[in-house]
Amino acid sequence: MYIEKIVDILKKNQPRSVCVESSHIYMDEDPNKTHDFSAQIGARISDEIEKLGGIVAKQLFIDNFHPDPKSFKLDVDKYVLRLGDNGFTPHVVMFETDLELPAKNILHTLNGKTHRKEEGVFLTEKNIQLMSGDRPSCNLLDASLYVAKLSMFQLSITILPLSWKDQQKNVMRILGALGYTRLPIVNVFYDENERISMVFQ
Repeated sequence: MYIEKIVDILKKNQPRSVCVESSHIYMDEDPNKTHDFSAQIGARISDEIEKLGGIVAKQLFIDNFHPDPKSFKLDVDKYVLRLGDNGFTPHVVMFETDLELPAKNILHTLNGKTHRKEEGVFLTEKNIQLMSGDRPSCNLLDASLYVAKLSMFQLSITILPLSWKDQQKNVMRILGALGYTRLPIVNVFYDENERISMVFQ
């Protein structure tokens, strides 16, 4: 069971500070039961961390970068309350637009490891898109979020739909290109049937 694996990782690595990110949502999206389920996973994991004496920062990440602002309909305050009803009240709410500048700064540190094509800038290894025109890709934005987390926490746990698994692999490759040889990152994935799997990077 996933929670037993999480506990094993916690006992083996003994992180004092852990960021748990759950219930990622777009500003043009209506909250649904999958967000609730993600929050419940986040709550369960957070409880286990606290039982073992760790400090948890619960994080909500909202995408206000990719959707058209005209389509925004999410009531953030109500959504935070809804997550709280599922046991996961975020300590931190991050918006994707806050990562645009850090993502562009990361791009500069990848000098010599990228190439440009008509569609934008790509990481040469595995041909992972980093920029589309002058806009950072989802991969690069997510990498900048992990860089921020890893500077503040000893372990990062991110709960996402299973459909994001390949995207997360690309993000880990970007982090590797940035020089991160050890990634204290756990991805917890769930599918539409509420089956849960996990990857310890």
